[in-house]
Amino acid sequence: MSARVSQELRRYSAAGAVHMQTVLSEYFGRPIDPAKFDTLFGEMSRKDKTIRRALEEAVKHASALAPDQDELDRMLEEARCEGVLLRKTAERFRSGRSWLMGAPTLPINVAWPTATLPGGETVTLDFVAQLDLGHVPSGGKLPATGVLFFFVDLNSPLDDTDREARVIHVASVPETCPIRVNESAPARSEAVSIRFEPVVGYNSDLFRNQTFERAAMGLTAPVSARFRETRHEVVYEDSRGLVSRVLGRKKVEIRQYLHTLFMGPDFGRWQDFDDSDRVPLLTLDTEDRDDLSLPDDILHGWPLTFAIQEPALFAHDFDDVKALLRE
Repeated sequence: MSARVSQELRRYSAAGAVHMQTVLSEYFGRPIDPAKFDTLFGEMSRKDKTIRRALEEAVKHASALAPDQDELDRMLEEARCEGVLLRKTAERFRSGRSWLMGAPTLPINVAWPTATLPGGETVTLDFVAQLDLGHVPSGGKLPATGVLFFFVDLNSPLDDTDREARVIHVASVPETCPIRVNESAPARSEAVSIRFEPVVGYNSDLFRNQTFERAAMGLTAPVSARFRETRHEVVYEDSRGLVSRVLGRKKVEIRQYLHTLFMGPDFGRWQDFDDSDRVPLLTLDTEDRDDLSLPDDILHGWPLTFAIQEPALFAHDFDDVKALLRE
């Protein structure tokens, strides 16, 4: 499965499509579907630089043709995507037993997942997240109770964009269930507590149109921008290992990244990608290296999405989850 956006599904405004239809039909001497443009562009650009420049100008012109307000509203509605932000927080376990990295409370009677790579090697998967489902505002997409555990291969060299992954739902995990350590897949960082925040985003890559892109990015900007949250932490005086008195407060900054549920990279619904029979479950922003200690030589800072077939998601069957890196 390709890591790029599916070019066949990126469309133009109505006026832009008419313009591309006219230009392409003139060059190829037959009616051409503008959705096929990028494939044809690649073929022609390797053969004739003059045609390439002409087609680039056609795209530039088509992208600049502004839709009217009714069409823009329809485009934005199609690009709209509802999901959940996973916000890091210093308040430990604010959302129950939900955190990123660290080690899981996976019950001892549940086998720690492994995977067999194409070459035959068996690897122990790394734990990257657990979600206490009683606290997740999933709108029925996820089970109402239990804990969801996410595992992925973070060690094998990157030879394609698919990563071996497993998602395990345990319907009942006792509050007293201890942290489980696996020496074959030690924790890469301390657990990072999270809270859940419902959010609406807009996939600005869905249409090749400047007016639409500006509008979609503007609507999403408050969510998509990396930012810092500031909180005040109590500072205590410590005397011989005993807390004696409060000295005051200090500001602590928490850098936030785009860790999301149901939204996929850049808020794209999975139908906007080549693997159109799957939908995004959890997406981790692997640029978050400071807190999550994710391996840059393996992940390259690309978004890591756990994707699932839509019928399996609604059936709460997590056995067929894939993990995809998108450049």
